[in-house]
Amino acid sequence: MVSERQEPGPLNGYNTSIIAYGAIGTGKSYTIGTNFVKGADKHSNAGLIQRILHDLFREMGTKNFVLKVSFLELYKEVIYDLLIKKSQSLNMRDDGDSIQVLGLTELTVDSHEEVFDILENNVKNRKARHSHLMFNITLIDPQNPLIDVKGVKLQFVDLAPYVSMKTSRIPRKEEINVNLGFLSLGKVVQELNRKKKFISYRDSKLTRLLKDSLGGNNFTIIFACISNARNNLDENLHALKFISNMRGVKSIAVPVNDSYDVQIKRLTSQVFITKKFWFLIMNMLNVNFSKEV
Repeated sequence: MVSERQEPGPLNGYNTSIIAYGAIGTGKSYTIGTNFVKGADKHSNAGLIQRILHDLFREMGTKNFVLKVSFLELYKEVIYDLLIKKSQSLNMRDDGDSIQVLGLTELTVDSHEEVFDILENNVKNRKARHSHLMFNITLIDPQNPLIDVKGVKLQFVDLAPYVSMKTSRIPRKEEINVNLGFLSLGKVVQELNRKKKFISYRDSKLTRLLKDSLGGNNFTIIFACISNARNNLDENLHALKFISNMRGVKSIAVPVNDSYDVQIKRLTSQVFITKKFWFLIMNMLNVNFSKEV
């Protein structure tokens, strides 16, 4: 992920998403590393967050990068900030290039130990086991205040466990809520496979949050976590089918290293579109306004 070779990874300028999917008890949190406990980063039980952060800080060396982290939970179609003990629900905004979670806390960190402390101390703020967790890392170049260093974002996604109607022991309402998100996710993957012009990202908050990972400029890795338990047969088949469908999704991840000029053109275009939309709304409301921009 973050090796010195020119391969997809944060330090080589690639937005990267790592997603774990499967039934409860199949090792999703273990694989991603969201169930971190002190000392786990020092032996074979370390998850991907711990391993990649070790490499990332080592390879950053003395380079003048700033690293920020955020941590969110999606539960019953409500987004919570896990870096706050009693988080209120958060809203999202689509800025055209990516999805932004409004009001989500970002903390600047200076070492992998600091990241691990944040992870361990705040995962306990999780509302429920049947929720989606997203741990986000952003690399920023302080020499260039307009853009992130190569625009790099690294996202770790611990998806809620898929629950089978036959074997589920959770309340039916919660079960339906979890699976509706997965139905929307499956629909989006199917539409991407068929190369449809319109993709139904807005059908659920899960698919909106994963928009960049599924159809954006991201290098995405997905782990299917399965179990040898007989009562997980339906969940295993569902996970394998999902992974098989994801293999057909083609995206071209390219390094994001926009210059100032490119960023300024993009922002100018966004301002122009916003003003045109505003004029249209004002016109519909029969509001008098100056047409000078």
